[in-house]
Amino acid sequence: MKDIARGIPLLAIAVVVWLYTAFVMQQLWNWFVVGALNVPTISYWSMYGIVIIVGMFREKDTMKDDDRWERAFTTLKACVPEYKRADIDEYVKEQKEGMLGRSWWLIVEKLFGNTFTLGLGWTIHTFLS
Repeated sequence: MKDIARGIPLLAIAVVVWLYTAFVMQQLWNWFVVGALNVPTISYWSMYGIVIIVGMFREKDTMKDDDRWERAFTTLKACVPEYKRADIDEYVKEQKEGMLGRSWWLIVEKLFGNTFTLGLGWTIHTFLS
């Protein structure tokens, strides 16, 4: 339950980043694709729908990944001598706790990448087109 409570703010920030990603993509579409391909502008919510669809195609099969990890840990426990298992269990626990930090870092990278792309697109749109 504690892990779920710690993950709620992460989930909320991830949703905000998805909303921001849709905004960035909408701006880039309207700045560059509309004129280049002679297509209509796109609304924010239509672009958000596209972001969701593309995200679904890129989504991993977590059930398959979970099964793979379960098999790997079972194999690992069978191969590790009894006196070393406490060390392995501690290492696995540290890795699980570090996953939350890595998730935050991925969100920060996405936010930075979106902002950089938006700024670069705005510069090109404003000064070079």
